Amino acid sequence: MSRIRFEWEVEADTIDQPDGEDPQLKRNRRRNLRRLLLLTALLVAAILLGGLALHLRLVQVQNEIAQQLTDTIKVEVAALRIGDRSTFLQIQSGDESWLAAQSTLFERYQTLKAANAIELSGDILSVTIEGERARALVREDVNGLPYARLSFYVRADRIWRHTALDFTFWGERQRSEAGRVVVNYRDADATFARQLGADLANWFNAQCAATACDDGGKLQIDIVPDLEEPLLWMDAGAGQLMLRSPYLDRVRADKPFDSEQAASLYKLINDNWDFGL
Repeated sequence: MSRIRFEWEVEADTIDQPDGEDPQLKRNRRRNLRRLLLLTALLVAAILLGGLALHLRLVQVQNEIAQQLTDTIKVEVAALRIGDRSTFLQIQSGDESWLAAQSTLFERYQTLKAANAIELSGDILSVTIEGERARALVREDVNGLPYARLSFYVRADRIWRHTALDFTFWGERQRSEAGRVVVNYRDADATFARQLGADLANWFNAQCAATACDDGGKLQIDIVPDLEEPLLWMDAGAGQLMLRSPYLDRVRADKPFDSEQAASLYKLINDNWDFGL
């Protein structure tokens, strides 16, 4: 009688082991799966931590390079401030004509300083670094007014040095539009381009408020760093005009599109382009 198993007992065993698999094998498989998942999680965490460490290191290196550039600019400005020609020229990098031009520039600063006409704070208004080259806009107060000078630098042997204007590093092409004015420019001219577009749009509005204007075409202005002439029509009939970047020289930091340049531009437009007045 003890060997007789009733039907319901056999069914109960089948319910307890629906697949008939050895419980120990099942436990081993689950343990191995948990180990695999844990190893995968550890591997992913290691990769993420390694990527984060690499990113932080790159950020640290970039910050160090930027700080080296800032320090170089500060030393250069300090050399101008105290009249240290030797230190100033050591920071320059270029051929003999560049060094001669910088030597002449040094003398101009000393003349302005002697007349108490310039204050060299060394404030850096903007910096752009791309690989081993950089450009920086540095403030200079002349006769109590804020000016800025755009300077370019190259890095070699972990040392930054001041070099000649680099027209290939004027930045990406940009476009802005205000009213009937379209301005095409590069990043280095962004502040000038925005003020130019806004002021010129206001000037158009004032002209049209006094005399009814038609819905003439837009004036398109290209700001070019290496233009020989300050202002140049590409196509007066189509309203296409070229302007030279003001950052080839010292420029007002607060309003680079100054009143003298505005007067010349407005006259040129009036004399050569029928904008619907």
